[in-house]
Amino acid sequence: MKIDAFRPWALHTPAIKGPTGSGASWCPCRNDSFKCRDGLIYAMTIGQPLFVRWCKLMGDDGLAMDPRFKDDLARGDNGEALSAIMQKWCDARAVKEALGELEANRIPAGPVYTPQQTLDDPHVKAADFFHQMTYPGMAKPAPVLQEPVKLSRTPLTIRRRAPQLGEHTDQILKELGYEAAAIEKFSADRVV
Repeated sequence: MKIDAFRPWALHTPAIKGPTGSGASWCPCRNDSFKCRDGLIYAMTIGQPLFVRWCKLMGDDGLAMDPRFKDDLARGDNGEALSAIMQKWCDARAVKEALGELEANRIPAGPVYTPQQTLDDPHVKAADFFHQMTYPGMAKPAPVLQEPVKLSRTPLTIRRRAPQLGEHTDQILKELGYEAAAIEKFSADRVV
């Protein structure tokens, strides 16, 4: 999927970027997801000190002196070359191994989870991000995202499941003042 890059610094530069694909972001530097042997990771290098550490990790200190990569904006504009280097590095590693090496070099990165991996993550479980809720037609309860804000005096809770299509139509129409016969006619005429 192509997206139009929003670049707030474009007010100060004459070049306006068009669609850039999955490597585009709010950040002028290069960041992207990369496939390891057993899954995906997302990594980002912002600023020269971080980029220099990344170059050393990749085994090519000379990249830091390459004019194509002189600053974050240049690295963003020439990011395909950097992504190819990072992808080759990731090809030889499992997710845990790649993240360990990136962390040891103080380069921000994290796993890209599948939906099930997200639900199984120990941090997600410990933070109680999801509430298990029954729903008609489902064999087991489904995870529903809790409110992201936890308030001590007025805690937010999920009190009921989302309605099925048309589940509360008759009740709402009655509350609006419609008689039972009119509601039946609406249904017969496929108005509701």
